[in-house]
Amino acid sequence: MALRYSIAFPLLLILAGDCLGAVTVLECVDKQGNKSFRDKCPPEAKRAGEREFKEVGQEGPDLQGIAKKSPVVLYRTDTCDSCDMVVNLLKGRNIPYTSVDVGQDVAAQKKLQEVTGGALSVPTLLIGDKHITGYSKTEITAVLEAAGYPKEEKKVEGGAPPAATGGGAPPAATATP
Repeated sequence: MALRYSIAFPLLLILAGDCLGAVTVLECVDKQGNKSFRDKCPPEAKRAGEREFKEVGQEGPDLQGIAKKSPVVLYRTDTCDSCDMVVNLLKGRNIPYTSVDVGQDVAAQKKLQEVTGGALSVPTLLIGDKHITGYSKTEITAVLEAAGYPKEEKKVEGGAPPAATGGGAPPAATATP
């Protein structure tokens, strides 16, 4: 009977998400080892974990809304490896951005000089009213988060990393002796 309720309760919360928004559910274990899911564990049970269930249809932060407040623009050229690293970072975090190739476009070069105060350096990343020249994951991440973009998901130890977007070669196989 406890198993039926332990499955039904989280499902009920997920289905009721339209009324409740995000709900945190605690996994409780009593002295006999029976598990249950509740909003609060009873005094005789220990808390074994918790999980947040988001509202049905809620995918996370409104990236388009954040992008309207703090648009991301990457000034780049086709032959810039650091530019590709910035692109990979943005795509890996699903950050919407506009790419501007300044290689042959004089108007784009003038706009880049306005952004940087005269420099023609790529990559230059404009996040809202802040600009970063060059590639520094730490600096880019800090400015993105300060602008309201979601924090980078951490890899779970022993688990697979979050799926990366874009192409790329699969990791090389390792030979065993």
